[in-house]
Amino acid sequence: MSRQDSAPDELFDLKAFFFTGNYQACIDEGQKVRVVGDKTTERDLFVFRSYIAQSKFRVVLDAIKPSADASLKAIKMYSEFMAANPERKGTIITQLEEMLQKDASNDTLVLVTASALFTAGNHEAALRCLHQSNDLECLNLSVKILLSINRVDLAAKEQKKMCEMDEDSILTQLATAWLNVARGGPKVQDAYHIFQDLQERFQSTPFLLNSVAVCHLSQGRLEEAMECVKEAYDKDNSNVETLVNYVTVLSLSGKNEMAKRYVSQLHESHPQHPIVLDWVTKESEFDMLSSQILANRAM
Repeated sequence: MSRQDSAPDELFDLKAFFFTGNYQACIDEGQKVRVVGDKTTERDLFVFRSYIAQSKFRVVLDAIKPSADASLKAIKMYSEFMAANPERKGTIITQLEEMLQKDASNDTLVLVTASALFTAGNHEAALRCLHQSNDLECLNLSVKILLSINRVDLAAKEQKKMCEMDEDSILTQLATAWLNVARGGPKVQDAYHIFQDLQERFQSTPFLLNSVAVCHLSQGRLEEAMECVKEAYDKDNSNVETLVNYVTVLSLSGKNEMAKRYVSQLHESHPQHPIVLDWVTKESEFDMLSSQILANRAM
């Protein structure tokens, strides 16, 4: 049972669209829903975050004024971070951290600062930042980061906190599903059912389709995984998770030449993504080792 306030949330649909990756629906809902007071700011936060998720950074930068609420200013800074070149990103993270020192109780500021640190590959600093908040979104991001560094044990503790706060929340369900995938075995099927349920309750999005595809991959069901990835690609052919999963499924299916096309697309459309940067590093290391081996043979 949820331990949150049982009063109906006028922004439930809007937030559900955002959490399940249906960013355009979130924006559309934001234009329709009528709210007042703090709910207005909360609505705007999710709408602007949806624009950022669509890489429409200029919309956010132009719309949020210097006189805006502190949370909205934090979102504007995050949009600036996402739009910035690699050299500028570090400066923006420093600015966010300085803002956080003055306003550590602002959950939105905690979330965006941690998100920026995570994107920059600084997992430890991101987790330290998130520990300042017990907000469900912050806990959800903690689970995601901990799983990315293979700390399933610590991720389980954060997920348990989420269940105690609101086990029915979409965020809690997502964290539970990710944790189940990481645990493997029969738990993967439990994760599959969670993702399927979210697709039935809301809409099929690239985010949910890729999540289902990962479940299929974990269980060796390549054909089913390919179907999900193809559907996700048809919905958004530049989505980074879709492209990564396409490369994975094609490679596991022995279609290496076709996989190379999507590797090239990844390099072109997401040159700064951590996975792409890791591939570039490994390719350079492979080329260097190959050159050394050839040089030694020629001696």
